[in-house]
This record gives sequence, C-alpha cells and structure tokens, in this order.
Amino acid sequence: MDIDQIIEENIRRTRYGEILLELPYFDMTKQIELNDGKMEQLLTIVITTSPIPTHPNTNIIESTIDSLMNIKEIKNCKIIITFDGCNDERFNVRYEQYKININELIKNKYEFRNVICVYADEYVHQTNTIRNSMKYINTPFMFVIEHDWLIFGDIKFREIISVMNMYKKIIKCVRLNYLSGYMYSNKLYPPFVVPEPIDFNGVKLIYTDKWSCHPHISHKDSYEFYFHFISDKARCYMEEILYGMEYTRIQINHLNFYEFGTWIYGEPSDNMLHIRHIDGRNSESMKKVDSIFIYKNNVPDGAPFPAGSMIEYLE
Repeated sequence: MDIDQIIEENIRRTRYGEILLELPYFDMTKQIELNDGKMEQLLTIVITTSPIPTHPNTNIIESTIDSLMNIKEIKNCKIIITFDGCNDERFNVRYEQYKININELIKNKYEFRNVICVYADEYVHQTNTIRNSMKYINTPFMFVIEHDWLIFGDIKFREIISVMNMYKKIIKCVRLNYLSGYMYSNKLYPPFVVPEPIDFNGVKLIYTDKWSCHPHISHKDSYEFYFHFISDKARCYMEEILYGMEYTRIQINHLNFYEFGTWIYGEPSDNMLHIRHIDGRNSESMKKVDSIFIYKNNVPDGAPFPAGSMIEYLE
C-alpha cells in the first residue's frame, strides 16, 4: 500500500474503532525549514471582528491578540484584522469609534507590528470578511480566529504546518480544540465510534467530519476551494454551509473526506484544551465574568493568561 492508501484505510478504521496501520516515517527537517524556517513567510493570522455590546472598548480583541503573541512561534506572523460592516444603527457610532481605537492600539501597544486592518463597506457577515482578507494573504497557510477567542498551551504550529504540507492531499484544515478529552465536537453516529488520533510523525490529529469556524489552521488554497461553494451574497457563517456539506458527503463515501480534510489537533490522553471562547456577543451580562472564571480554572497548568486588560474591565 502506498501512503495515500494507508491514510485512506486508517480513516475507515477510525470510524469502526479498528487498529490503525502505522504510517511510514519521513524526515521532517527539510519540511520544518521551509522558507528558511521563518513562520511569517508560512502563516498569516486572520482575526474577524464585528459589532458587539462592549464596543468601542477594545479589551476583548486585545485579549485575543495578546494570547496570539504569547505563542512564540507565531508572534511575528502578519495579523489581518478584518472588519464586518454594521447592520444595527444602535451600534454605528460605537463601532466607528472602535475602529479608531483599534488603530490607536496597533500604533501605541503593538507598534505597527505587522498588523493591518481590512474594512467591509457594508454588512457582509463573517464569511465575506474572510473573503475580503484573502488578497492580503501572501503565505501558503492561514490561521483564522474570531475576535473573542483565547489561544494557549503547547501548540506546535511549525510541525503542524510541516505535516499539512507533506500530506496536503489529506490534511487541509486543523482545528484547535476547546473541550476536554473526548468531548471535542466530533459526534459520530452508530455504527461509528469516536476515532483515535492518527500519528503523523509526532503530530497527532483526530479525524472529524465537522468543519468549524472555531480557530483553525488552513491551507490558503483550501479557502479558495470553500469560496467556490459560497456566494459573495451569502450572509452566514461558513460552517453553516460547509458543516452539513462535509458531513453529508462523508456519510455517502468516507473517501469524500479528501474534499475537506478536517482534523482536530491533539489526542484524548493529553490535555487537548487550546482555545477558550469569551463570547463577546453576551458581554453586557455577567456571563463574561463566568467565562473568565471557567477559563482560569480549566486551562492546563502553566498556560499563560493573556496580558490584556479584560480582568480590569470586568472589575
């Protein structure tokens, strides 16, 4: 069996709980040293943002950016903050001030550290804010995250990208996990079972048929592929279209997995928790305090809390 056939067989076996075949080892040294090993030439970070109740305050997105810059491997990568338009006149003035405040934040706190802003002229929803950012992405990979998620822990971005480059036919999108253990948004129906991770030369990934807008690493080419399915007139989250499409096609034939190639990073025996949602849409209520409490009490030992001023704002 060649390597593609082994992966195909392992995907089938993960669905039935069968013992996996071992993948042949390859030397990742040259893969890791792509573009002289400079991550900023490999990966662009895309942060989507839209009106939320706390605007014009920037503390939520600031916490997101700080959490990204706490990850050493990606702290020098280009960041694109892509703004949706406003479809609620109650937020218009506050949202415009938020944009001004973000630019001041980039200038004064981040010192123009490779951060650019992209603006939608009107309300286009999240899908098209990402579409708007594509022409500014000059790297083969992109990391997409919404403005109210935190990222933390030992995430081997360089190794993940190397494996995605080596197995680009089958690994197109790698999601980070936000739930503990086996609860990783990968519900399969009988006779299928929760799949075990496949070891791609030390990078353990769990097969899933659930594409998600939650923070993820993707080939830029994969996003170009996604946009073929989604009209620029659509006003929705990408997962509202891709989630059902991927799941349905894989149920028809598991080899249709190749079209989307979605995986979750980690394995249940480790602490897979790498992201936390702080839910900016509910931030006018005290639920925000509860979210921070949950975050503080569920992160792996030693995981840094972002240096932003979220706690000061809540207090």
